[in-house]
Amino acid sequence: MIGKGMVLLSIGAALFLCCCQWNVYELELKPNGKSLERKLVCYRTQEGGFQISSDGGPKKDVLSKFPEKELARIAEVYGVTPPPGGAKKFTFEGTYSKKTPGDIGGAGFYSYFDSPLGSITGYAERFRGNDDLAMQLQASLKATDRLIDIMDGWLETRIGQEAWWIALHQFIDTEFRQDLKNLFLHLWLLGNAKPELLTPSDEERRQKDVVARIALYLLERDYIVLDEIPELTRLASSFTTEKMVKNTSLNKDQRATFLFLRRMLTRKLGIDENNEFFDSLGDLIASSESEEIEKSLDDYVRTTPEYKRMLRDWENKKGADPDAEEPKPQDVFTELMERMSPILLPLMAFFGGPFGNDVDEISITWTCEEPPIVTNGEWKAEEKKVVWSGRIFKEQNPPAIAFACWSVPNEAAQKKAFDKILLTEGPLAAYVLWYNGLAQEESKEWDAFLGSLKPDDDINKKVGSFLFEAERTARDGLPIESQESRVNFARKLFLEALQKE
Repeated sequence: MIGKGMVLLSIGAALFLCCCQWNVYELELKPNGKSLERKLVCYRTQEGGFQISSDGGPKKDVLSKFPEKELARIAEVYGVTPPPGGAKKFTFEGTYSKKTPGDIGGAGFYSYFDSPLGSITGYAERFRGNDDLAMQLQASLKATDRLIDIMDGWLETRIGQEAWWIALHQFIDTEFRQDLKNLFLHLWLLGNAKPELLTPSDEERRQKDVVARIALYLLERDYIVLDEIPELTRLASSFTTEKMVKNTSLNKDQRATFLFLRRMLTRKLGIDENNEFFDSLGDLIASSESEEIEKSLDDYVRTTPEYKRMLRDWENKKGADPDAEEPKPQDVFTELMERMSPILLPLMAFFGGPFGNDVDEISITWTCEEPPIVTNGEWKAEEKKVVWSGRIFKEQNPPAIAFACWSVPNEAAQKKAFDKILLTEGPLAAYVLWYNGLAQEESKEWDAFLGSLKPDDDINKKVGSFLFEAERTARDGLPIESQESRVNFARKLFLEALQKE
């Protein structure tokens, strides 16, 4: 019964990870003022993605044939003729401003703002994914409900006549249903609360978080009891389980499963271990892999709306395609698992490959002279690079993002005005944005004013008394107050910088 359901869930989950090949994208970015130089190297690899050279040379990639449609799509993005496909690496290059190309899938932006005192550069890019989280979660939870409905309905055809069925049905339909969905949501949050590309150390920490959250959730709700864990571990690998189980047809794994379920259900259903329910439970677990059980489940699935829809679609398609394959009952579970993938796929990928067609790998390298003000990548000081690496999921999952922001002071201009480098990092970024928001005439006035400053000037006094021409007669022909001046924003940045010294 329950064993069969878990087998089906495992089979469905495995559908996402059954492929042992995936794409690898290596992206190199280099800013050049208002332009961004972009180089993409892509190839397809497989499990055990490198081989050791027999002569002691460097490792060599084990390459597979890159998908032709994907290769043609990328070539179109870069405006070039698709190269001949094959098991090799492909390189594409281009220069962009403002928007990045959707070569890997997604969207991104590059910004550059300049001023006499320095400049700022910003970069943010989404790789694949879908930001409509509400739609994803609604579809995933609805699919979870349908999966439970189908398993519950099938169980009723098997044991619905038993006296204890009502209690089991109520548990499955209420508490178990809600707990399963809540558990999935906890896992989804852990997988996607920080949707940036993860470093290996981040992934290891996330995996531990996921395991701890699962264990804590199950403990809090009495699915497992802390004191039982050592004993259950011992029983799982001990012949003594034979003495604790009446049904001698259960194999070793089935006996351990039966004992766990018996202990959990005595708490959840409030029944004694000697209840006749557990005799039936043992029989169902013993037969969970039998052809009769599989046929019984298949027959029930054929009565579901999902299968009937698939059958209608197939019958309509047969006219144009006589070779169209008739849907199988297991296709219903496959479809439900695909709809649940926004919840399941990030979690599965955290626990290792092969990743399958739905999960690829990416690495990004940004070459720059200065460390970023803020980034979710890793700054490599010696190499003068920011790097990101991780996995990217298919379109229906939350996207991975990479972002960074830099500010670079104009040392000569700042030293001329202040005898020092006054504005850096965040304050410089704020100043540059303020400066670029000035009207053309205002920026000319401000540039002339900064050019007149001398290192021994009283910055507070001189900047505090400055007004733009339009501000001098802004109210009934009288000057506005200095604190109302647009310059007040820059004055505060200067004064705060001076006070920190």
